[in-house]
Amino acid sequence: MAFMVTVNAVDAFWNIVSDSPQVQITTTDTNDIEPAPQFLLPTGTINFLVDLVTAGTHTITANDIDGAGWFYAPDTSSPFQILPDTPMRLLIICPGETYAPGTASGKTGSPDDQVAGSMFPVKVYGVDANWNVNTNAITLTPEVALRFIKVGLAKLHISLDTSDRAVQNHLRGEHFAQILEGIYNVQLARDIIGVSYPVIHTNCVLTNRNLDLFPELFAFILEKHKQTADKNNHFYNDLFPHVIPVGGSDNDDAKKILSKVNGLKMLSATVGLRKAFSNATAEGLGIFEVKKDKKARQEMMALHNAIFGKSKTALRL
Repeated sequence: MAFMVTVNAVDAFWNIVSDSPQVQITTTDTNDIEPAPQFLLPTGTINFLVDLVTAGTHTITANDIDGAGWFYAPDTSSPFQILPDTPMRLLIICPGETYAPGTASGKTGSPDDQVAGSMFPVKVYGVDANWNVNTNAITLTPEVALRFIKVGLAKLHISLDTSDRAVQNHLRGEHFAQILEGIYNVQLARDIIGVSYPVIHTNCVLTNRNLDLFPELFAFILEKHKQTADKNNHFYNDLFPHVIPVGGSDNDDAKKILSKVNGLKMLSATVGLRKAFSNATAEGLGIFEVKKDKKARQEMMALHNAIFGKSKTALRL
């Protein structure tokens, strides 16, 4: 969805000045079409229309590019979320192809050749018009939940940023009740059929709007969690939360909030805002499963050392 961004020329104290530098807008969405550079109006302000297409955490940066007159330092927005739109089609990924939301076709690479009569895995995603996977659970009707069980779906990721109805609706649209209903539909379908799949995982993106509410979300998830103390039971990790910080100074606030949650331990090791590749959450994969990212492996090694300490037993990634 396109939206307006306002750029102002300001002094050292953030007061708007009457000047007209030429400004270029860039974003962290590698798939968007960025607007052409513009000269600010004599009043020192201008609006840009931006259209980001890849779901995830992004920022927007304004740069003074005319090289004339007073040089204005660049400025980058706070991180914000681009949410998937309503799912409207299916995307199939064959071996040899890689899921690539926001691109022209939603995937890269070419399918590998297969042998006749041999089974091979494929992945099917429910996506919006820009190939983003929608994980808000609003389409998880009882019929869909039963189909997931029929095809043997192992794991399901659902976005749930807070247990506060008003805040969740503000962050993700007016869908809080539908999200809970979707979770219940999957849990009920599993009980009726007598299976332990799909296991439900929740994705929580921490922002300054829901940081203070995370302890309540953690308690809420435990309440809805399929209770079992057996670590070998498939339900042991049911509703397992994936906490995704937005980055920057907000991470400092996140540490303060998360440190108050019983059962969570803050570690000094820093793991960057990434998994093995940009769409790992949608793929349901982690660093251990995709080994092509050297920086991600180094970050995971730092986390391993913070937990277990350095030892002669190496962690092979």
